[in-house]
Amino acid sequence: TPAPPAPPRPYLDRLKDRAIQAARRPFLDDLRDSGEVFKRRYLKKENKGEFLANKTSAAVRIAADLVLLPPSQRLARLSTLFEYAPLLVVHAPGIIARLDKLEGFVPGIVEKILDGGHLERIEPELDGILDRLDDIEPHLPWVLDHIDALAPHVDKLMRHIDELLLYADEEYKWADDFLPYLPFFAARLDRLGPHLPLLRPHIRRLAPHFRRLVPCVDPILLKSAQFAISANADILLFWVGWALRIPFVVPLVVRCPGGAGFVGFL
Repeated sequence: TPAPPAPPRPYLDRLKDRAIQAARRPFLDDLRDSGEVFKRRYLKKENKGEFLANKTSAAVRIAADLVLLPPSQRLARLSTLFEYAPLLVVHAPGIIARLDKLEGFVPGIVEKILDGGHLERIEPELDGILDRLDDIEPHLPWVLDHIDALAPHVDKLMRHIDELLLYADEEYKWADDFLPYLPFFAARLDRLGPHLPLLRPHIRRLAPHFRRLVPCVDPILLKSAQFAISANADILLFWVGWALRIPFVVPLVVRCPGGAGFVGFL
């Protein structure tokens, strides 16, 4: 029988851990980066007073929502926010700059990221996330729903945010099918990045074949650097897609000497 889960650590011990983690971070560098997020947003607005008023109004509404919660929920949320305050305080300028966009997602962020134990992974990338929130916000509900799968790879995902945003649309069916393979692809994103814009037009044709194509990524795309394969993936699937239905055929071919070059020639 599996061992019972470990009991949760006392609250004060967890709070001490957050303070130690915050102390190990380069406080002034993080504060400067967060301040730059605020500065860019502030300077971008023609009406500076309206910008500040929007942030103040959002803060008041968030505080009012917190006060109106049932006492037990209010206490739980305050305890969570206080526990993670040592990690969040250095990002306060950036958070304030995006507060009006974050307002509607506060309950989900608290539940999925803070209570879910993912802030420690996300916090080093928080300023970059806040800076790109205009692009990320339309997809934030999906991100929060799948944060357990995404959080371990957030550093790599943010490093390639521009390429990945090409894949962000309102049709998440293919993305749901892709999630089981995320650890495999995230480990290869630095090398796979140049292929992503080329593969994007073919994603709907590729999605049903993810399971068969994953073993081909290393020999076809990465080791051979065959960009023509990525650019013409739909044509290849049209001509040799039938081979993907036969177990082991395609993986064996591409691993043979010259196999990737042969596929590129096709």
